[in-house]
Parts: sequence; C-alpha cells; structure tokens
Amino acid sequence: MREIPVAKEVSVVGWVRHVRDYKDVSFCSLTDGLSEHLLEIVVPQKLKHVDLHTGCAVKVSGIFNSKTSCQNAFHVDAEKIEVVASCDLKDYPFAMKKRHPPEYLRLTPHLRPRTTSFAAFLRVRSKTKFLLQNYLQNKNFVLIDCPILTGNDCENAGEAFPISQRFAFEKFHEDNKSINNDGNISPYFGHPVYLTVSGQFHLEAAAW
Repeated sequence: MREIPVAKEVSVVGWVRHVRDYKDVSFCSLTDGLSEHLLEIVVPQKLKHVDLHTGCAVKVSGIFNSKTSCQNAFHVDAEKIEVVASCDLKDYPFAMKKRHPPEYLRLTPHLRPRTTSFAAFLRVRSKTKFLLQNYLQNKNFVLIDCPILTGNDCENAGEAFPISQRFAFEKFHEDNKSINNDGNISPYFGHPVYLTVSGQFHLEAAAW
C-alpha cells in the first residue's frame, strides 16, 4: 500500500473484519488475507445504508489517503461500496471478536483462512516453501511431484487407507465389469490402490 500515491482513486476488495458505527460516519476494517495489516475504510453518511457487517465480502471504490495515526497509516475514503457476498452472522463461526483455538478452527476448514492466525500461518508457509524451493533450484535440484495414490501397501506400523469405488458403474459399462461375481465393487484402477504416506519409493526410482 505504501507504493500507492496518496489521493489516488482505487478499488479494493476483501472481507469485513469489523465495523465501528458513529453518528455521521462509520469505519470498516477490511482484509484480503495477503497481509497482517487491515485497511480502514471511511464510510460517509451517504453510504451508511449499505449493510456492512463482519464476514461479508465487499468491493470499495474511493480515494486512497494517508493519516497521522500510527495504527492505521492509510485509509480509503469510500465513494462507492458494493456488497459482493453477504454473511449470516448467526451461522458465521468467527462473528465474535476473539481468538479461536486450533480445535475450533478445524470444524470449519473452508472458513478458517479468514482468521488472523490461520491467514498468518498460510503466509508463513507459502513464503517458507518459496524460499526453500528457490534455494534448491539454485543448487541444481529437480522438483518432483510424488503421486497421491499408490499401489504400494508397505506400512508395517499401521494400515494404509484404501481407495475404493463409491458408486457402481452399471450405467456406464454395459458389460457390468465393475461388479465382481460376489457382488462387491471392483477397485477403480483394477487393483488395490492406497493413499500414499511417503514419496520415498517414487523419489528413489526417479533418482536411480
């Protein structure tokens, strides 16, 4: 944001973190998950009819300005606000402004990237993987993507997760080959397949 000239017209999109309402103006904190900083949106009286609340996705057009406050060095004086997607606060798990433990975040894996802690975790992991891959590329390593599914069941310490056919293929195969004589559904690939627990065998074969 520091590279954006002050008093420039901008359009920003993101999720509303929280809203502070006053008589003549409202302040809306916006985040897109790309930074730990929140962008403050100054909502004038003429736009207070827009239903802004925690969790909703908005597009804001206005003037990008600086301010003297150290906490929020920049803000956008809104001229137009569009609610892209509303949010039902009764069902939104992060409506309350508090820190949620990891156990609670696991209950809603599709929404947890919107939280401060998990968004920070994703940014750190992304940066770490990028730096590590960049370092290895400079050392002439080759990146190999290991398969998610494997026919190897070599786990002595525990059981591998098998991949089975969920639905019969009678409507797709007239010869009904997907059904065994005993009535059981055949494996999808024609032989047992499991979720891989390690890329070791694949990497060893590639490096041989």
